[in-house]
Amino acid sequence: MAKQKRKSTDEVLIGSTDHLYYEVDMLRETTKAMAKGGSLPWVVKNALLESFIIHMRGLISFVYYSPEHPDDVVASDYFDEGEWAELRPAMTALIDESLKRANKEVAHITTFRVGKTLDQKHWRFLEIAVDVFSLLRLFFDNVPPSRMPAGYQGWYERAELHVVNIAAVTNTIGRST
Repeated sequence: MAKQKRKSTDEVLIGSTDHLYYEVDMLRETTKAMAKGGSLPWVVKNALLESFIIHMRGLISFVYYSPEHPDDVVASDYFDEGEWAELRPAMTALIDESLKRANKEVAHITTFRVGKTLDQKHWRFLEIAVDVFSLLRLFFDNVPPSRMPAGYQGWYERAELHVVNIAAVTNTIGRST
């Protein structure tokens, strides 16, 4: 089967931004909900954590990976050839570990889960959120305005502010399965 040509015109990228906003909003809101804590049933705590992990995984992939499919949208699509690769930092150990864990502990059933202690199952979600949001800050600060909808800077600053404020809160949540 012939490889389909990818569509990444400014119009397509601007149209895709709503989906990027959704991923960012979900990461922010699940972070806020977990940081708030409270007495939630374990299934709700795990659902929040798993939602956080899925959106974290999508945003890390957006920042660091090349598209696998013709309809994938990644950060480098918004920049001239090679520009984003030069701008973005190397993956931190925390981001790398979080992505591997997301793949092995949430997105797929694997033997990697077997024998983990409660401490090993714990997700440092606030630290992860701060790292992911710093990557997104770099993206939003550098993306060419012609490839984003009007008003995106103000939207991102409001979204990021919530996570920065949350980061001062204690980092506790129920353990994932």
